[in-house]
Amino acid sequence: MHDTRFAGEPAEQKLERVRSELARLRADALVISDPHAVAWVFNIRGADVAHTPLPLAFAIVPREGRPTLFLDGRKLSNEARDRLAALADISEPSELAPAVATLGQERKSVQLDQATAADALARLVGSSGGKVTRGTDPIALLKAVKTSDVLLTNVRPQALDRLGLTGRADAFPARLSGGERQRVAVARALVNRPQLLLCDEPTGSLDRATGAAVAGLLLELAAEAGAAVLIATHDEALGARCARRLHLADGVLA
Repeated sequence: MHDTRFAGEPAEQKLERVRSELARLRADALVISDPHAVAWVFNIRGADVAHTPLPLAFAIVPREGRPTLFLDGRKLSNEARDRLAALADISEPSELAPAVATLGQERKSVQLDQATAADALARLVGSSGGKVTRGTDPIALLKAVKTSDVLLTNVRPQALDRLGLTGRADAFPARLSGGERQRVAVARALVNRPQLLLCDEPTGSLDRATGAAVAGLLLELAAEAGAAVLIATHDEALGARCARRLHLADGVLA
């Protein structure tokens, strides 16, 4: 099972997020048929299931009650089985169709992920008397919402990419231009997602186009993170983009 350092959050927390999403969608249960989604929800590593890089598994997560994980028990180590059993009931894959049919017979509203198998499962739910809730794949949405640990892991390449420095990630400072060094300073300041960012002439060494791009990024990230940005600049165009402006003339606030 994935350590929280690598998974971003415990499986228990992910399951709670799934249940909250089901409540928002007014669905009674989610049937997961994409092995990538199953691995994400339960923090399963490929090594936990013998002879495959992915768990060939399905899952049903009800809005209330314990989830059921459908997985070939012969491929589980005792340790993996024990840890998964703490999260869900474990059944054989052959039990999936009867379990989905039961949801339909109970007139449940069932949400499906977007895996290829979802079409067959939708027909099974409908033919059994249930209702398939249509909409965006909830697992895809939840995977897109990163926790703080995941953000800290990924923010470095993201910041470099957004500043146009991806191809310079391994360059030494002496091999960077003045403008590139300025952008590196901005990326370094953004790495830990500060609540307050102090910027002294952040666009001073940049050409007009790059300076405008960096300024836009600073203000955009500040809005996303709810952070405040305090900028000292001679760039009137940059100043005009700020919500509040104070003018300093001859050492006096004008």
